[in-house]
Amino acid sequence: MATQQRLRWQRCGWNERAALLFETASQGLANMGVLALPALLQAANLAHCVGLWRHSRHPNYFGEWMVWNALALSSLPKVLALAYISWEMCGVLTHDSGAKPAERDSARKRPGYAEFQCRTSMFFSRRPLD
Repeated sequence: MATQQRLRWQRCGWNERAALLFETASQGLANMGVLALPALLQAANLAHCVGLWRHSRHPNYFGEWMVWNALALSSLPKVLALAYISWEMCGVLTHDSGAKPAERDSARKRPGYAEFQCRTSMFFSRRPLD
């Protein structure tokens, strides 16, 4: 593929380094546009985005746990290992490095956070208690 690109650039009279830089930048911008699209859509409607925190105090950790589950499921033949990995990642994200340390800091720094903790699930998404 690289040889074909170089030949194409030569036929067009392009400098190889400039063409390589242009191709790399073009692909990078295209990828960033596609990969950033969900974030851009959420940023366009911040009220909806904030709504995530009505259902879970840590939707970001929940989302990360779901990514780990997807990675584990992609290696489906190792079913027992999958269950262990999911269980372990849930524990790490809720107790060791994720939600619990963040909860301590938030409860200390943010007025009204204790009340928020009482009515909103810490990790698993559920309807808020009103």
